[in-house]
Amino acid sequence: MFFLLLESGVLAASCSLDAFAAAFAYGCNRVRISFLQVQIINIVCKIFLGCALFLGAKARAWMTPGLAAWICFGILLALGAYKLYDSIRNRCAGETIKEKTISPWQAAALAVSLSLDGLAVGFGAGLGGVNAWATLAFALITDTAAVVMGCSLGLNLARKMRVNLAWLGGVVLIGLAILKIV
Repeated sequence: MFFLLLESGVLAASCSLDAFAAAFAYGCNRVRISFLQVQIINIVCKIFLGCALFLGAKARAWMTPGLAAWICFGILLALGAYKLYDSIRNRCAGETIKEKTISPWQAAALAVSLSLDGLAVGFGAGLGGVNAWATLAFALITDTAAVVMGCSLGLNLARKMRVNLAWLGGVVLIGLAILKIV
């Protein structure tokens, strides 16, 4: 029983690394992710992960991990490129650095991009017999912690550096996108 729970916890934590990196990127861009947006990200990610875990336990994979990786790559690359563009545009326009909060729609879009990886992982794990309920419970905890810590770390770094680190957020998202396909 202990090893089944450990397996679920490790799986949940590994899926949360993407959420940490994305939240860090937003924090570097001085964008806050409020508690409501964290819960939106959590709910969307858990719906995808839960569906994948339960479907994986019942059937064979219907989406290849490669396809999920390329879709995730495209979404993260587009978000990263937009962040870079926005950073350059704001710098050229001479805008001051202000902290913002992402909208619920932006949180949902981020959650979908983070969930695509979880789809493939969850489906494969479901096929392998991982305890779906334990994995979802651990994932709720690890994703919340990852988003809150990532965003806080990015915000603190951006405040201490006293320079516009918005470009760093774009670079992190593009790097995350590239890691999806390597």
